[in-house]
Amino acid sequence: MYGREVDGQELSFGHEGVLYRNSFVMYDKGTDSKWLHVTGEALKGPLKGKRLAFLPSEVVPWRLWLQKHPASKALLGERANSFMGNFGIKNRINRYGLSVGQGREVTLFRYSLLQRVPVLNTEVGSGAVLLCFDPEGVYALAFSRLYQGKTLHFELVLPEKAIQSPPC
Repeated sequence: MYGREVDGQELSFGHEGVLYRNSFVMYDKGTDSKWLHVTGEALKGPLKGKRLAFLPSEVVPWRLWLQKHPASKALLGERANSFMGNFGIKNRINRYGLSVGQGREVTLFRYSLLQRVPVLNTEVGSGAVLLCFDPEGVYALAFSRLYQGKTLHFELVLPEKAIQSPPC
């Protein structure tokens, strides 16, 4: 997810309707510059070379979101031929994953891998990261492993009884 401001100018975006290197291309309505959604970089137009500011985001099941943010509300819309409707991720876990990184240093960690290794210490680009996977909710989170100049190492510790809550 990205901010919409570049050089003090707030942009409004639309979807170009094409893919570039298997990634959606957006356009800003003010300059008609073309932006690659996976990197947030303008590839063509007056803003070529500019980057949108990265904003951290989560994709989690609604019930888990409400546990963390009980005052949340959602706008209800109409489904159009299942477009943007419900999707069953649990049955297609090989098709989804967590993308970690920024700019051109991005790695996709498939949920099928994280299902086998729910706590993963790894590197992305030049950064030490921790990945945590919740098999019940089928979502993952990434954290920096750097703390006060030291790289931390994490491991999953299972209690004698089954885990009652996600590892993250």
